Amino acid sequence: MGENLKYIRESRGMSQQELADRINVTRFVIIRYESGEQFIPGNIALDLARELGVTPNDILIHPHYMEKVFVENNICPEIHDMFSSMEDIALKYAIIDLFKALMILIYRAEEE
Repeated sequence: MGENLKYIRESRGMSQQELADRINVTRFVIIRYESGEQFIPGNIALDLARELGVTPNDILIHPHYMEKVFVENNICPEIHDMFSSMEDIALKYAIIDLFKALMILIYRAEEE
């Protein structure tokens, strides 16, 4: 979770202090969230998501979780292998976004 928060915050060009000020916590709290020392409560995840312009899931879902989803749902082993071996965290997040979009399209198609 902390990796996600840090990546998103930095990609927005926001400092830890600026984010802390926006959600009325101390910089130390942001540091603890980003380091994984402290769990991000749901209400704070909502505040963080609002300030960063993302969804709470974008903050809370770690790329390792997506690897677990690939395995448990028997999603194309080649995609899983490629995803697992990636070093570029930005590319992993791009794939997660594509995967989420694909799941939404599949869900909508099943509703029709």
